Amino acid sequence: MLGAMRASNITRLIEGTGSEPTAASAIIIRALDTRVFIARRSLDKPAWPGLWETIGGGIEPGETPVSCLLREIKEELHVGVKQFCFFRDYEFYQSVVRVFIVELAAEPVPDTADFIEWGWFAKDEIRRMDFAADCKKRLKDFFALPEYQESLRTLE
Repeated sequence: MLGAMRASNITRLIEGTGSEPTAASAIIIRALDTRVFIARRSLDKPAWPGLWETIGGGIEPGETPVSCLLREIKEELHVGVKQFCFFRDYEFYQSVVRVFIVELAAEPVPDTADFIEWGWFAKDEIRRMDFAADCKKRLKDFFALPEYQESLRTLE
């Protein structure tokens, strides 16, 4: 699916805010099906404890959004990235989150200090979950992509 997105008119996917991003986040997909990877935050997290989220975090001084994305995935999931593409920017309170669609190099091994539950979930399963920040909106936007819809048809 990622290849199809690159081959399509990628500018249609880009909706920048005009502001510099302060965080990066990933919608993690896998080639074998249409599920996305999400994780449930540890109950001792100060913000949004116990809620589901996409993987990501704040951009540190000197980092680019891409280097932040790669660092966060390595730190939180102990895995590298096979390929990725820019999805869009989201404004959330006073922050701008740059969101990428990512395919991992291997199966993730989440950090148990950060997460209490995780997995690959289908669109219908995600509807019933409670999410941190605006993660659910990002996933809904991803599921609405024509490329996602086409991948559903090819798996039937």
